[in-house]
Amino acid sequence: MIAVTGATGLVGTHLLAELVKKNQPVKAFYRTESKRNESIKLINEVYGTKTKQAVLNFLWVQLDILDVNALSKHLSGVYYVYHCAGKISNKPAEVKQLRKINIQGTANLMNIALKKQIKKVCHVSSVAALGHNEDNKIDENSIRDNNKKVSNYSIAKYGAEMEVWRAAEEGLPIVIVNPSIIIGEGFYHSGSGQLLQKVKSGTNFYVKKVAGFVDVIDVVKAMVKLMESDAQHQRFIISAENMSIKEFMHELALALNQKPPRFKITKALLYFLWFIEMVLAITGIKKILLTLQMINELDSKTFYDHSKIKKNINFQFTPIKTTIKRVAKHLNHSV
Repeated sequence: MIAVTGATGLVGTHLLAELVKKNQPVKAFYRTESKRNESIKLINEVYGTKTKQAVLNFLWVQLDILDVNALSKHLSGVYYVYHCAGKISNKPAEVKQLRKINIQGTANLMNIALKKQIKKVCHVSSVAALGHNEDNKIDENSIRDNNKKVSNYSIAKYGAEMEVWRAAEEGLPIVIVNPSIIIGEGFYHSGSGQLLQKVKSGTNFYVKKVAGFVDVIDVVKAMVKLMESDAQHQRFIISAENMSIKEFMHELALALNQKPPRFKITKALLYFLWFIEMVLAITGIKKILLTLQMINELDSKTFYDHSKIKKNINFQFTPIKTTIKRVAKHLNHSV
């Protein structure tokens, strides 16, 4: 049996649809009925009623990744685990929860997987956990400088990875995937979906950032191929193309019949906005959303090397412009 944690997130939802093709029993772990309903609704919209019905026939298990007893009970009889559960946030007020879910939740899963002698675990990390080279060209071997100021999300994802590598040292077969910015249908209220929603709503502003982008369908297909391969105790960057935020927003705006953004938000302006937020936070008017680490990231250029996964499993990525056009059709009809 296959288990999927975080089955109602962006990656988890699309992974369930992909696993239907395997015709194997699946346990889908979820936290709330509302999230489950959202996931099922999205599968119906994107993949059709036949796939939706197949996913409904999976064994759905409501649990919290921090509940060790429940997790241990429901991992009995499981041989493969796709660990998609995690929290995405850079809000200072959510630091404790961010680290608890990502790091402690992953530690719980790894400990139980070792005890249950799970055959293999695929851990969904992020490029945020990787190191950086001086030329900003990043591959799986880029060395991380833990003295460098990075985002809270980066720290949490790196901490989770350390738990996975620790379990690997203790004998658990694992693979880690490090997706860049994931683009896919659904979940427009969180994560990368917020960028899509912002373009749909209309915006004139963009940031300097250059980053990697990847189709969610490519992410889940790569995960399944890696689990079925001989790859063990390795990480793989999953990123189709490096592209500026400006170019991405421009392409998406055209696909949505919106005007592309015209004005760049400079680093100086980001610092000014941060200062205003600090003042408002001190006066109790609002919580801080923008951090100094986020400013550095929004003004950065990073280029991800995907040659390892292409070579190891002969993987071919979907062009991001193709992904944008497909996702824009769904976004245009979403509420």
